[in-house]
Amino acid sequence: MKEGLALTLKNIAILLFYAAYTLVKLFYFQILPYALHFLIDITALSMTYIVVQPTWIKTFRRLRKWVTYAITGIAMVICGLWTIEHYYLFGSQLGIELYYIPIVLATLFLSTTAGLIVTGISNLILLLVKILVGSFQADYLIEMCLNILFTGLLVYLIRTVVNLRDQVANKQHVLLQNSRDLVIGINREGIIDVCNASMLQFLGVGKADVTQQYFWEVEEKLGAEENQAVEAIFSLLYTEKTAGCRELEIVKGGNSYTFSVNTYHFKDDGFINGRILVLSDLTERKEMERELEKKATEDKLTGLHNRGYFEAKFKEEKLRSERYHHQLSLILIDLDHFKRINDQYGHLAGDAVLRETARFIRSHVRETDCTARYGGEEFVILLPETGEEEAMEVAQRIHQGLADRIICHEEKEIRVSASLGVVTSESSFDLSELLGLADKALYQSKKNGRNQITSANSLREKEQYLEPER
Repeated sequence: MKEGLALTLKNIAILLFYAAYTLVKLFYFQILPYALHFLIDITALSMTYIVVQPTWIKTFRRLRKWVTYAITGIAMVICGLWTIEHYYLFGSQLGIELYYIPIVLATLFLSTTAGLIVTGISNLILLLVKILVGSFQADYLIEMCLNILFTGLLVYLIRTVVNLRDQVANKQHVLLQNSRDLVIGINREGIIDVCNASMLQFLGVGKADVTQQYFWEVEEKLGAEENQAVEAIFSLLYTEKTAGCRELEIVKGGNSYTFSVNTYHFKDDGFINGRILVLSDLTERKEMERELEKKATEDKLTGLHNRGYFEAKFKEEKLRSERYHHQLSLILIDLDHFKRINDQYGHLAGDAVLRETARFIRSHVRETDCTARYGGEEFVILLPETGEEEAMEVAQRIHQGLADRIICHEEKEIRVSASLGVVTSESSFDLSELLGLADKALYQSKKNGRNQITSANSLREKEQYLEPER
């Protein structure tokens, strides 16, 4: 509504301008001095191309080509009038020719043929004015032919450059529109002048809803407050002040997308003339990376972390424990008589027991704890910031829970028990030392009849205690 009103007011102003121009020429034709005539004509010519043409193109969107023809015609009338003024009123004084302007612009905006036609008409008007003002001379005819030849060459060169530019632009347009990357750009005024098909599809809009409009109007129209994807993308258009690359997480339609965002600035005389965002979809790659990382750090059978991940996690927690002087505990769990389960019920039943045991252990520890399958039927739990008393409570819950559980496999009920070794340290230590102590405690549980818990700190042998670092 606002845009339509603004166009109407502009068109009224244009009509008033041309009416004023016509009145000045009619009533003050022979009164005005040379410089003022020239100033009025050059102003009218500039107004025609700078203001009238874009306004009429917006007003008559489907008649763009015919608007260009009309603008060229108006420019030729102004230039023809100047030619008459120049030779009729002032003779050869300061011979400034304006007809080159519509020739060049017709060549740029229309075609080589249009440029040549304007060249011929302009030179013909010039010849007729000279004959009417003075008398026919053969030199005028020769001059016209040379002018047409020279200007025709200029038209050809201009059009050749334009065609080469258009070929490059067309190739870039094809690449842009067929790119899987999401591309959107604005000019210096904040008008969206670039938006490829991938971006339109992602936003769920048509080209007419986005291009050649102010980005804040489009953002409001698309409902950025309710649409997180729109808000995330459009906020980058005015917050990314420096060119560069970053990653962006966008949630759309319940799905999460990861993009690599590259920002490019276009400069004119040192000033930023526009900005383009290129969003490359990394969702599949990130998913593959997560899948690979999962395979590299997860035990395939149980879904727990594997030994490699546990050892890396232990190094991290060891450093934190030493830096902040926190206690660190470890529980080693071994299923009793697991070989007997495999022999009696089969290896598939044994795998089911391992999966159920892993699921049960994972459900009885904190998210900050690290649970891993350390090998065979052996599991290990790393408990950061946990003292011996708390670690023993966790071990007792797991021990009792496993003893009470019945694992069903192919209509068979399987009971399991476990032996556990618990160790806690407050001083400097390494993994092999801590595991060695936990393993000795676990061995003591086995030796004492299995299905029980032993704390390494409760063993009386001196080598089974953790000594503080000296």
